[in-house]
Amino acid sequence: MLCSGATIGQQSHTIRVSGNGNSFEQAKLDAFKIAIEQHVGFIVSSEREVHNLKLAREEILVYSSGYVDNYTIISHLQVGNTTVLVVDVAVASSKIANRILSHSSSIHQFNGDRHSAQYQTYLANRNSGDNLLHSVIADYPKHAFNIEQKPYSLHVDTFRNAVIVIPYQLSWNYNYIVSLSSVLAALHEGRQGFLAKPAGQVVVMVKDPKDFLIGSKTHFKFNDFIRVNKLVEGMTGDNEIRIKAIVKNKYNQIVAESCHIPSMVTGDTPAFFDAGQLNTLLIYGNQRENGNIRIVVTPQSNLYQSLNDILDLQLKIVNYIAC
Repeated sequence: MLCSGATIGQQSHTIRVSGNGNSFEQAKLDAFKIAIEQHVGFIVSSEREVHNLKLAREEILVYSSGYVDNYTIISHLQVGNTTVLVVDVAVASSKIANRILSHSSSIHQFNGDRHSAQYQTYLANRNSGDNLLHSVIADYPKHAFNIEQKPYSLHVDTFRNAVIVIPYQLSWNYNYIVSLSSVLAALHEGRQGFLAKPAGQVVVMVKDPKDFLIGSKTHFKFNDFIRVNKLVEGMTGDNEIRIKAIVKNKYNQIVAESCHIPSMVTGDTPAFFDAGQLNTLLIYGNQRENGNIRIVVTPQSNLYQSLNDILDLQLKIVNYIAC
């Protein structure tokens, strides 16, 4: 008789499945995976690389939000090099209000097999969710923002240097916000009780550019710190946004390039996101930045020697590492 032993307020459901593998452990893990996907279902997320609101690539990722609460081996069969197990698996949702995986029925005896399966599949679920989140983080900042380059002008400064001024407008890529929100919705767990604050949360404020309404404010809550921290780390440090100015000649050769820090990073204009609150990330999806990139051409520079051949000026979004 299989006893689920689920935590109070948490339901588990028993499913009989068959698992295959090159070893007993592999077959058991295969059975766990099948049972989780059958009971909880899976979330298919399209990973979208987007640039200037155009879809460039799609990948399919699968995330199952469940873990094994208990199991019983019904049969064990060896077919050549393949191990086949029939297993009764009790699956519980990983969106548990608290992080108690199980209560002991004995004061001293530790149920190692069961607790190992619980914790192992719980961590596998967490890693699967982290991979899903990483699929969106990997596109930051290159595809997270749109930069609209406007007609340049040529000036002379007080030191008699020529200055190429390129106006721009920087904004979030709405498609990126939608993709990120879809993943966060899939991973959303709520809070640990009616009055308790979530361990971590992401708040997304955004409006569809084609919509005349005010927009929406969505809270995504998580019961561990890791999810929000991974997202913040993916948007700061080595991945912090930069604007690269590239100057090409009529032979399509790069004759000069320089990196510039957006004003929203330096604090000269309102930020596009705020990670200042403990374990909370606020994303201001409607924020805009209007600025100018200045390229100084001194008479002694190589760029001055190529000035007659300059044909193309380009602004692109890169991260700190690319500078």
